[in-house]
Amino acid sequence: MSQLTIKKKIIIATLLSVLLSTTAIGALIYKSYNDEIVAYSQEQLKISDENFNRLMQGDVAMLSSTLDALMQNPQIAEIYQRRDRDALYAAVSPLFQQLRERYRITHWYFHTPESDRKAFLRVHQKETFDDEIKRITYLKAIETKKTASGLELGKTAFALRVVSPYYQQGQLIGYMELGEEVDHFLGSLKQQSGYEYGMLIKKNYLDSAEWAKLRKNRGLANNWDDQSDVVLVDQTFDASAAFAYAANVEDLPDNGQVVKDVKDNGAIYTKAIFPIFDAGHKKVGAVVVLRDMTAAYQEMQKKMALQIGVVLLINIAVIYILTRLIYRPIVDLAALAKELASGNLNVLRDDSEHRGDEIGELKSAIAVNVNDMRNLIAHIQEKSVKVQELSSHLNRSFQEISDVTEEVSLSTQALAAGAATQAEEAMQARDLAGQMIEISQVVDRERKNLVQIVSKTVSLTDDGNAKIHDAVAKMQVIADTNAETVDQIKTLEQRSQEIGSIVDMITAIAAQTNMLALNAAIEAARAGEMGRGFGVVAEEVNKLAGESGSAARQIAERIGGIQNLIQHITENIHAGAGQIDEGVHVANLAGHGFQQIAQSVGRFLSEVDKLNQATEELVNKSQVVMNVITHVAAVTDDSKKSTENISAATEEQSATMQDISGTSQKMASMSTELLEVVGKFRV
Repeated sequence: MSQLTIKKKIIIATLLSVLLSTTAIGALIYKSYNDEIVAYSQEQLKISDENFNRLMQGDVAMLSSTLDALMQNPQIAEIYQRRDRDALYAAVSPLFQQLRERYRITHWYFHTPESDRKAFLRVHQKETFDDEIKRITYLKAIETKKTASGLELGKTAFALRVVSPYYQQGQLIGYMELGEEVDHFLGSLKQQSGYEYGMLIKKNYLDSAEWAKLRKNRGLANNWDDQSDVVLVDQTFDASAAFAYAANVEDLPDNGQVVKDVKDNGAIYTKAIFPIFDAGHKKVGAVVVLRDMTAAYQEMQKKMALQIGVVLLINIAVIYILTRLIYRPIVDLAALAKELASGNLNVLRDDSEHRGDEIGELKSAIAVNVNDMRNLIAHIQEKSVKVQELSSHLNRSFQEISDVTEEVSLSTQALAAGAATQAEEAMQARDLAGQMIEISQVVDRERKNLVQIVSKTVSLTDDGNAKIHDAVAKMQVIADTNAETVDQIKTLEQRSQEIGSIVDMITAIAAQTNMLALNAAIEAARAGEMGRGFGVVAEEVNKLAGESGSAARQIAERIGGIQNLIQHITENIHAGAGQIDEGVHVANLAGHGFQQIAQSVGRFLSEVDKLNQATEELVNKSQVVMNVITHVAAVTDDSKKSTENISAATEEQSATMQDISGTSQKMASMSTELLEVVGKFRV
């Protein structure tokens, strides 16, 4: 954030302000809308609950007055007292049809006195009678001996019931009950308020099988499983999901409660719900109230958009004013700072604008500082020019002295270098002479060792030559022996071939004998008892022939192996004979070589004697040269030391002059840099 420009910071702060103010306005509008919706919902809840109770009270009054009129009819009372069910039904059935059509009365009961508490006649369902009645309104009428009324659940729906004691001439003859289904209640409520309604009943008060049968008869899908705890039994428009209520109806407040908004097909409804109490004041169901708030919601969106637009316009105006009053002067100050940084000190000289705010005071302070800086820089420029001129003159003087000193130093250094080189070369010559003497002595020792080695070599050569002649003679004897062995092996090979022929003959004879023995055995078998002894002989002959053939084959195999072995031995002997001949030839060549080595060694000994004489003479002359070089090296070393002392003094003087010259140059350089620094300021 610290790297952002002031402009960006102002824009970010302004945008955050716009965002926060817009969000706040939107939140306020939304809260106002929600408060208004809650107020509307509470109003619709109150109106609907009051209308429902008022409608129920009106129908109770209608049923009560109708019931009073019916109980005052003497004809009906007389027939009822006779307990003539058919006559009673025939008398009241036409009247019941009129009541159903005119007043929506759907139930008419005649009950016996409380001693047996049974239904004597259901005018709306003649075939069902003499069943015990346990409804709350009936029991209350028995208990209080007064008219009792209230909502009670049947197997599939609510019914509004009014039960009253039935007296004739002061005597209680039974109880009469009228009832109506309340399916018209929701339509009446919608006509009064314009809201949409749905009625929910807890499942444990209904019969699922009867409910499925009722829905099927009406051509409607069974909605028993749409919700877990309640069933939607009636509704003023087709939006079952909007009337859903997942919580427990028994937990509803007695005066109802507002539920969250719901949406259906693009419309928005506020939702409220109030409980329905049966005659025993138990919460057995509820009425859901929906109020279409789509127009109000759209109006709220328009208001929000308008107010947000106004806020945006106000913020845009604020941004413009801030830019004109704050940002532009800051930009001017930034441009002024850049000009001052570039060295332009005349930027405020013609400025006639004077502001009365903090930015104007800052600009005036900058102008005072710039004026002081302008005077200071002008003074620095003047003094820097004078220092630069003085430094240049001093630098030239010291440069001339330094050049002369440099020439003297170079000459002295060259002389010292020559003396040092001469001394070094003399020492190297002396060292080389010493090394030459040492090398000559080493050569003499090695020469003597070489003479001894050569003498031994001559002796070994003679001995080797004699042994080679002896080896050649023995190899010749071996070659002759191999030749005789080859001749004997050839004879053995011929004898093996003859044995093989004999074995082949034996094999053929054994085969013929085997065939003859087989024929003899056949003839002996044909001769029967007389030829049995001949057959035994033939069998033995056959066995002997087989053994002879087997032995002949074994002999043939072994002779074949011997022949192969003889062939292999013959080939090896021939190969050995060739190698022996080659060895004899090589040994003869080696003997000839030893003779040549002996002759060369003799000539080498003669040359070694000559080398011995030359080496002794070289050692003597090298000693003389070494003495002379040692004397020259001592003189040269003294000269070098004197020259080095002169060169060191000259170099020290030159270094001092260079330090003075360097200081002068640094002063000139600093003056130049100072002029460059102040030169970028335009005063």
